[in-house]
Amino acid sequence: MIATMRHRPLPWMLVVAVVAHAPAVAAQRAQTPSSSSATTPGTTGFRLVPATSHASYSVDEVFIEENNRFFTAVGKTTGVSGEILLHDAHPNLSRVRNISVDLRTLTSDSERRDRAIRERFLESRRYPYARIDSAAITGLPGRLTPGRAFAFQLTGAMNVHNVTRPTTWRGEATLSGDTLRGKATTEVRMSQFDIEVPRFLWLRVADAVTLEITFVAVKDSARSAGAPAYDPTPSSGGQR
Repeated sequence: MIATMRHRPLPWMLVVAVVAHAPAVAAQRAQTPSSSSATTPGTTGFRLVPATSHASYSVDEVFIEENNRFFTAVGKTTGVSGEILLHDAHPNLSRVRNISVDLRTLTSDSERRDRAIRERFLESRRYPYARIDSAAITGLPGRLTPGRAFAFQLTGAMNVHNVTRPTTWRGEATLSGDTLRGKATTEVRMSQFDIEVPRFLWLRVADAVTLEITFVAVKDSARSAGAPAYDPTPSSGGQR
């Protein structure tokens, strides 16, 4: 990106990963009875490891006054947390819980871009997290073979910028011992989440943004011993 006053790097990207404005979620949970006493036998819980997991965005730009130069802006963060519940006997009963991405920690190749994201576009001081509170994992094989990669689809509502929309992610993962590794991607549009798509005389930016979560998750013995029963109803906290 060009760092001049006219061609300064601009942030117009939406990130993930993933959903509910934190205060709205907290209020909802305070009103919702705990399901921790309900268990699903045969479920193994895996918690994401922030140091080795990350969420990223990528969005395409065209600089019109530079002979239509094409550029893809990319930013990422390791501020990712959450939980994956795998059902051993019936993999398609598996799900994701409480995946959260700290948008305040997004970084790219431009400090100016990152600052503008926080202050103007994502307003991450006001809406610090992207979140998926509950999502179904489908398309799994009938049996998960240790060390063998498997494809999956993740379907759930994502909240960014205090707007909740349904998303579908496609990914691949591998289970080896007590560690689950993989990644999942989806494409969304900024306009879906009430984020303005920048338009300037010298620059055009795509509305479409690719989001990706690359994760390493380790077995959570406590959760595996007593995982909550599967509840397919997505959270409505913060939706508008």
